[in-house]
Amino acid sequence: MREQLKQLRQAMAVQGLSMYIVRDVDDHASEYVASCYKQMEYVSGFSGGDGTLLATADKGYLWTDGRYFIQAANELKGSGVELMRMAQPGVPTIYEFIAKHLLPGQKLGACADYMSAGEGRRLRQLCHDLQAEFVATDDLVGAFWQSRPAAPAGKVFLLEDKYAGQSVKAKLTRLRKAMAANGAQALLLGSLDDIAWLCNFRGDDIPYWPVCLAYALVTADGCQLFFDLAKAGEHDVASLAKKGITAQPYDQVATACRHLPAGTVIQFDSRRINCRLLKALGRHRLIDAVDPTVIMKSVKNDVEIANLKLANIYDGAAVTKLMYWLKHDTGAKTELSVTDRLLQLRRQQPYYIEDSFSTITAFGPNGAMMHYNPAHGDNAAIGQGLLLIDSGGQYYLGTTDITRTFVMGSVTPEMKADFTRVLKAHLDLSMARFLEGIHGYNLDILAREPMWAVGLDYKCGTGHGVGYLSNVHEGPQGFRYNIVPERSDNAAFEVNMVTTIEPGIYKEGRYGIRHENDVVCVDAGTTADGHFLAFEPLTLCPFDRDGIDASQLSADEVDYLDKYHQRVYDRLSPLMDEDEKEWLKQATRPLI
Repeated sequence: MREQLKQLRQAMAVQGLSMYIVRDVDDHASEYVASCYKQMEYVSGFSGGDGTLLATADKGYLWTDGRYFIQAANELKGSGVELMRMAQPGVPTIYEFIAKHLLPGQKLGACADYMSAGEGRRLRQLCHDLQAEFVATDDLVGAFWQSRPAAPAGKVFLLEDKYAGQSVKAKLTRLRKAMAANGAQALLLGSLDDIAWLCNFRGDDIPYWPVCLAYALVTADGCQLFFDLAKAGEHDVASLAKKGITAQPYDQVATACRHLPAGTVIQFDSRRINCRLLKALGRHRLIDAVDPTVIMKSVKNDVEIANLKLANIYDGAAVTKLMYWLKHDTGAKTELSVTDRLLQLRRQQPYYIEDSFSTITAFGPNGAMMHYNPAHGDNAAIGQGLLLIDSGGQYYLGTTDITRTFVMGSVTPEMKADFTRVLKAHLDLSMARFLEGIHGYNLDILAREPMWAVGLDYKCGTGHGVGYLSNVHEGPQGFRYNIVPERSDNAAFEVNMVTTIEPGIYKEGRYGIRHENDVVCVDAGTTADGHFLAFEPLTLCPFDRDGIDASQLSADEVDYLDKYHQRVYDRLSPLMDEDEKEWLKQATRPLI
């Protein structure tokens, strides 16, 4: 059993707690967090990007989804923590587990700073029904985390209108109209990507996600932005002021909320405001609703779309150059050396800032772990087989996300059949034309049908929204066959939403295959039967024809792929050297 789990139990005993919930989350319920907030990883040893640890008096239980089953099983060995495979037969949800095992009079705890107000409310009601008690505590893990990394101290920068496409004043005007329509006199924003979008304000507090830890309080005549002022220069503060934003110290947000006139109608999203901050709103009238900025930022403006198209040309050039290198360089390679090579190629591209997530370079069996990280894995040598690389970049021109699976040497007929099946799934969804108002759960079958037809499936969604110089995973739209309320990704598609299409096949202990493009939703015309939409690919990079069995594809699929590859050549060839250009011409030639 891990010593950290023993220490947590000791802290729980002092507080009289029978159960305690731990997650890798910050005060803002962010998806990505700085290392100082990775408490679940510190206690359990599981380094995956999504999970919930429940500590009891004699054991630990960790819930995670299908993306991380293999990784979690490996990392939890000998930890004293049992893996709870979410959505699998016979596996209770954490709420069902608590309902069964928490006895009357016992206490369930979680840190008030790292528990959203919405989930805190749900757990409080659950405990009430069980005649137990929910306790929002101070930071129990932080009290014994001796080597805890320092809090983020990165610098901020303001995004120019030529990149953002819309001024802060224009965004505030839109937001205030939405607030008025909801009857709200103030809006408290806790979501870092929404704040970044609203204020054209970025930072580097979190790896791969250019945001600054901040809150925003918007009223009819003002906007206060709360962040560590040491992260900004005098010029930044003055520029914010000219845009109608008053910079305030990060720790003053609760005080500012309390100082609003009693009875002020405040709108907030309880999924992104923590339990401790909710107390500061107690003397006001509250509206708990999705932040209006969520849909506003998901529908990119025309400048953002134009910039994203350029960003994907540069990003596609980097990945395509990597593909050329993989196919032609005969030197020894490992997962990490390939990762480093791709980073070097991205750094050579204009407007590049950083990667948009930790690159997944997974060879052979490692590819079956959807979110494998070679730095935490075995850093396998690249031999003969399938190499899956999922990566992306943050550019001043926007955010990219791309996966390609490369054939290294020869592959088996089964691998080639699966490679083509995943490509068929990708193409079928990419080719969709659909009525306005359609949701991702209406379209997901287009990607899954080729897999389901032969009894295969992948334990994740088919795609997610993508931010603009922001979170690579952004709502409110996405592709999945079932509605998962806590993911908030079931909104109807609108023109200029950017979403990934990334079906896959993952065979444990053998290989994984994924093909991913970013696509933008576009107008596809109006008929007597309604307004239609479609998808246009943003990502530009060849699919490895060495893995394609053309006989598995329909004529329409082949035609679409050929046209896509011609577009890849037209856009990327000017960025290639002569040898790369000649190879790219062959890599993108008609399939048949």
